[in-house]
Amino acid sequence: MRDELGDRRHTRLCGAAAICAAVIAGGAAGAPGNSAFAAAGAQAAVFKASLVRTIDTAAFSQPSPDPSGLTYLEATDRIVMVDGEVEETVGGITHFEGANVWEMTRSGAVTRTANISKIAPTQVPMTDEPTGVAFDPGTGRYYVTDDSAKRVYSLNPGADGLIGTSDDSWTHFSTTGSGNGDPEGIAFDTWRGELVVADGVGAEIYRYTPAGSLVGQVDVLSKGVADPESVEFNPANGSFFVLSNRLSGPIIVEVSTSGELLQTIDVAAAGAHKPAGLTYAPASDGSGAQRFYISDRGVDNNTDPRIVDGKIYELTAPATTPESKVTNEKLCGKFKGVPDSRVCLRAKLKGDELKKVKSFRFKRLPTSCSDGVDRTIAGKDGRIRGKGKRFQSRKGKVVGPASGEKLLVKGKVFGGGKKARGSVRIDYRADDGATCSARNARWKLT
Repeated sequence: MRDELGDRRHTRLCGAAAICAAVIAGGAAGAPGNSAFAAAGAQAAVFKASLVRTIDTAAFSQPSPDPSGLTYLEATDRIVMVDGEVEETVGGITHFEGANVWEMTRSGAVTRTANISKIAPTQVPMTDEPTGVAFDPGTGRYYVTDDSAKRVYSLNPGADGLIGTSDDSWTHFSTTGSGNGDPEGIAFDTWRGELVVADGVGAEIYRYTPAGSLVGQVDVLSKGVADPESVEFNPANGSFFVLSNRLSGPIIVEVSTSGELLQTIDVAAAGAHKPAGLTYAPASDGSGAQRFYISDRGVDNNTDPRIVDGKIYELTAPATTPESKVTNEKLCGKFKGVPDSRVCLRAKLKGDELKKVKSFRFKRLPTSCSDGVDRTIAGKDGRIRGKGKRFQSRKGKVVGPASGEKLLVKGKVFGGGKKARGSVRIDYRADDGATCSARNARWKLT
């Protein structure tokens, strides 16, 4: 799989790249002061990770000799791992026991397995070469890269939500049209709803829509990342962690979506032989701290099929300062004293701070009129728009005797985000001449 490209890959990447030459020529792997880190770090901070735990995937009852992709499922608190070589037979030797997908706790206890290869027994004959794996918590879909077919598979796990069962269905898109000739690790960017795929040969990170349209790409070779094996999304600030299997020793670099180098993480403490997969998940000890989990393929089965030495390493990760992301949300509440009312804002938020009201809608607001006959405004058919924290509109619907069709609505929002509250003033003249109003009608989001 990847090892067949190993020496050729480094020659191709580094032949004309001075920075890569400096990285490979660096001293002992993992020494922050050597030229390797000077080139990779480019004045960015360097964090030295510590080894916390080692999980022996070779010791699983259905062993994984060459673990590759990893992803974390927050809803079930499980790590999913794939192995793209376990189903192979080399020199008459195989270690395949019917699984190339494993789900496990953060401490490494296997809770279920599945087989998405074309080798029996299988219910999902999708790919023999699952290289990376990612999960979209919004849709429940899994995404799996195949560096042999140069594809990204999109797998719908069906009603049971489990990968590798009979109700699964899948599609795929090719990465070659975008220039990605070696799709390795994959991550799902929950901020932007995009797939992020590492190109091991091209030393690029590609961003795609879930349907496979190219969104953009970032060069990581200039950040010291020769042979990027995996990529992980950092939900705390929207950045990417990229795992490099460079010749002078593996590192992780954190980059922004624009390619800015944020920091370098020294992962030499793991002693990984061939790091392949990366996920970012809570610590196995329950402390709540975030950790890196790195899979290590060890000695490749094509080199020596007798050796089964797959591992996952849990390592400390630097503290991340959360950056408030900008979201568009629908927030709903009620008018004060009007039980069956409903008020909804479509708003732009940064964190929990209200930045802009995009629209304001309401249902059922009583108004007082000069003729003593109360009328109800149903705002369902009218949308009140505005800039910033103020809004106004002349559209709406009045329900009641001698209904009027034109309203003058003014209002303001105060507070912030999900705690926002506000008031609305509505004045109008009914068809029969009565003047009506709802002055300072207060509402609160719930």
